[in-house]
Amino acid sequence: MDCFRSDGPAAQRASLLYDENNDDGHLWTRTNQDTPLPLCSSSHPPDSSCLVCTNQTVFVVCRNLTKGVKVMMEAGTDQVLLSKSECPEPPPVDAPQSQLAVIIPSILILLIIIIIGGVLAVRLSFIHRNKTQTHTKEESSTMTGMSP
Repeated sequence: MDCFRSDGPAAQRASLLYDENNDDGHLWTRTNQDTPLPLCSSSHPPDSSCLVCTNQTVFVVCRNLTKGVKVMMEAGTDQVLLSKSECPEPPPVDAPQSQLAVIIPSILILLIIIIIGGVLAVRLSFIHRNKTQTHTKEESSTMTGMSP
C-alpha cells in the first residue's frame, strides 16, 4: 500500500484525487461535499484504487499503484499538497469475532445461573412441602392422641 497525508485545511474539502501523469481517469472522487470524509479506522481501501480518509489528518491510502504515479489532490479549485507518509492504522479485521468472545461466555454463564437457580427453587419448594406435610401430620396426630 502507498499512503500520503495532508495537514492543510483544504484537505478536509478534498473532491478529487488523480495521477498527474495520466488524464484517463481519477483515483478517487467525492460525489457529495456535505458528507464528511470517513474515519481511517473504519475504512478499507478498494482493491485497485484509493481511499481518502481522516484520522485528525487527511490520509490517502492506495492499493496497487503502478510505478511512476504522481498522486495529486484537489479541493474545488485549490491544489492540496500531499506528502508520502506511513499508513494509518487499519481497522481490525476480526472485531466482530472479538465481541463474540465476550458475548458467548456471558450468555453461557447466565444460562448456568438460571439453571442452578431453577434447581434450587425446585429443591427448596420440595423441602418446604415435606416440612408442611410433616407438620400437618404431627398436628393431626396430636389432636387424635396418636403418634405420627
